Amino acid sequence: MGWCIMRDFNNILEKEEKEGGNERSERSMQLFRNFVQRDKLLDLGYVGNSFTWCNRRSGEDCVKMRLDRALCDAQCGLNFLHSAVTHLPMIGADHFPLLLNLEVPKNRVNRRFVFDKRWIKKEGCESTVKEAWSKRFQGSRWFQVCEQIKCVRQALIKWCKRHNFNSRVRIDELQVRIKLAYEADKFDRENMISIEMEWDSAWGEEEVY
Repeated sequence: MGWCIMRDFNNILEKEEKEGGNERSERSMQLFRNFVQRDKLLDLGYVGNSFTWCNRRSGEDCVKMRLDRALCDAQCGLNFLHSAVTHLPMIGADHFPLLLNLEVPKNRVNRRFVFDKRWIKKEGCESTVKEAWSKRFQGSRWFQVCEQIKCVRQALIKWCKRHNFNSRVRIDELQVRIKLAYEADKFDRENMISIEMEWDSAWGEEEVY
């Protein structure tokens, strides 16, 4: 089942998790880093404001830090891949409340994603992957990689739907076109050759798959 701990740790892991005030030294963060690394904990990341604490002072005296977070072990991370930590609005306090959602929406059914090696030769595949992979997320490196993989998967699904790379569907459509071409009042030889070439190409892709 695994386990998860979510609380105010009163420390940060990276300098980027603080804004304003004196810069934190690497040494001051090392104890917290050692705790996370020793127990192989995963940062579940977050949705919302980048910081969870503010001293509520004005101007240059304002200091913000990400002191609150959710950490879990590897088993919990694998069991709840769709978990999300949301930084809720801060009202009348100096910390943002954290909301951890471990549930997958019941009306959502995820189909198993399979990368089709035929896509590699298609124009736009490489650029789609690069663009999706270039997106950045807050959280541990493990969390960032998982989110990047998710983005690539979703981008490829959308790209495939736009270009209709389903060779089986193309074969069926071309068979209908061949039938109609033969039944036409005036037979167009060049058109037929063109359709048959497309049909051969579609079958070639189907055999590769």
